[in-house]
Amino acid sequence: MARASVIDETIDCIYDAALEPARWSDALRSTADACEAVGALIANDDFVQRERAFIWLGRLAPELYENYVETYMSTNPWAIAATITKPGTVVSFDTLVPPKVLERTSFYSDILRPQGIQHCMAETTLRTPRGALSVVLVRSPKAGPAGDEDLARFAQFSRHLGRAARLSVRIGDSLARERSMERGFDALAHGVILLDASARPIWVNRAADRILTANDGLVLAQNVLRAGSTESSRTLTALLMGVIARRGGASALRIERPSQEEPYILFAAPLAPHRLWPGAAEAAAIVIISDPGIHSSAAGPLLTAMYGLTPAETRVALLVGSGQSLSEAAQALNVSQNTVHTHLQRVFRKTGARRQAELARIVGNLPNLWSS
Repeated sequence: MARASVIDETIDCIYDAALEPARWSDALRSTADACEAVGALIANDDFVQRERAFIWLGRLAPELYENYVETYMSTNPWAIAATITKPGTVVSFDTLVPPKVLERTSFYSDILRPQGIQHCMAETTLRTPRGALSVVLVRSPKAGPAGDEDLARFAQFSRHLGRAARLSVRIGDSLARERSMERGFDALAHGVILLDASARPIWVNRAADRILTANDGLVLAQNVLRAGSTESSRTLTALLMGVIARRGGASALRIERPSQEEPYILFAAPLAPHRLWPGAAEAAAIVIISDPGIHSSAAGPLLTAMYGLTPAETRVALLVGSGQSLSEAAQALNVSQNTVHTHLQRVFRKTGARRQAELARIVGNLPNLWSS
């Protein structure tokens, strides 16, 4: 058995890796050393959703595993064995996969043999209809198949490796969802700010950051949202605190701008509390800031998608819908006025508009959603 100090240090390293995936190599290398093995690995073999499959390595050659999922996972008899073993039990895969069967696979000839690997013991930590998450210790031909003492030694670490691996996967999935939502919010032209219970921003999307950096009626001062004047700031603070306290639900406010551009429209709504533990920072309210002066670069694609306009018809619709005359549109497009008139008649027919004023309303009402 490994010394108590080695066991403790290795287990600490394992749980550190759960929170910092870059440390899995160290944790698996420590496990392999403590068990006197060639190396260790954690494999999530998913035979259906291959994008979910991955492998973490310790004291093994990473270049040999670069094409593992695409090329070798389906021919790896150890991976298949992991899907039929009882979770939570350390087993020698030599009892499930005879050496002659293993040696006939490309997985063995291309990955195992170059590293001097012949045997393994493993624990399936999670079995799914699509595959299995397993912790594995690999051994050399000289070391031979794992005996009872070897299995017991690995069992000192395998349950911790399994728990930490499951935790790492859950954290990774959570972070991936969070980053996907952040990318989605960052794509919006509207500013989005999440506030905590003290009305202090805990997250700001790119559009909101641009608005606050411009300091044109809204600014972040000492981590607090401020308006252009003392009186406006008091009104803004009262609105935000009222929303957070859930007094009256959602609220809206016009924010005047020193630049004399159209005022920002600020919308704030409360978010239901969902605190996981005391002291956890969470959003208590969402603030959405709309700048009416921003021209959406998505207007053209939206018109095309909604009404089936051709590129030429879309260009005419945008110009005429923004208030330009037929002659002005013809000059801007470098075509004849008759051409513009022909395209405009088609636009009217496809959009249902009968006059330029109606077309202007259609174009003006297009949602300004995406950031350019």
